[in-house]
Amino acid sequence: MIKRGISGGMISISSLIDKKERSALANNTMVKTSSSIREAAKIGLQSLYANADEVLEKYKDFDIIKEMKSRNGANLLWVRARAIDADVCNANGDYFEESELVKEVDYQGKKMPAYKTFEGVPIYTNHKNDNIEEAKGMVVYAEWDDEEKCVYCVFFIDEDAYPDIARGVRQGYIHDVSMGCSVEEGKCSICGNKATTERDYCDCLKKYKGKMHPSGKKAFEYNYGIKFIELSLNHAKS
Repeated sequence: MIKRGISGGMISISSLIDKKERSALANNTMVKTSSSIREAAKIGLQSLYANADEVLEKYKDFDIIKEMKSRNGANLLWVRARAIDADVCNANGDYFEESELVKEVDYQGKKMPAYKTFEGVPIYTNHKNDNIEEAKGMVVYAEWDDEEKCVYCVFFIDEDAYPDIARGVRQGYIHDVSMGCSVEEGKCSICGNKATTERDYCDCLKKYKGKMHPSGKKAFEYNYGIKFIELSLNHAKS
């Protein structure tokens, strides 16, 4: 099984804690952008900011307030981020088709769309995921956006345990996420070779993945059998 660490998207809601704070953030740091979304997606990064109250309205089928109250004993920062786009080749040379992201999979004894395997995965920084005790939080909800053809995730960060991380998100210098997943099989866009491990890669992907192939086409990998294993905050070191 091949593991992927893929560039995701920029955090689109800095906090969902209380109405006063949401309003302050909306007035000061929540800006809406749209013209650059699809272009940015081509390189694996997205930028889509939304008004916090609009986000809460969108989650009618998921009681985020109830979820917050159920964890009322903890000091948590609630965040929403665009985690992955469908049908675009990202900067790492990986391509995830919409049909694969919404396809029903067997996961932990249940059947669910592949994108729903985000729910329950830990939050790390910079894909340092070899120790679960290093988790900074957890994804509680994953949503497929049919208009934008992408997956959004709602997650929390433990502010008491990781105040620097939470502060970075609030102040905007920690501003994007990357996802990690496992895939059952990949297929080369150039020659069609199928691989279940990187040892099975063709020369196209070994030499040119994410780059222009001598044929004049970009070499990338179609990914199949997707299950998400983590979501990382990209924290630049000072």
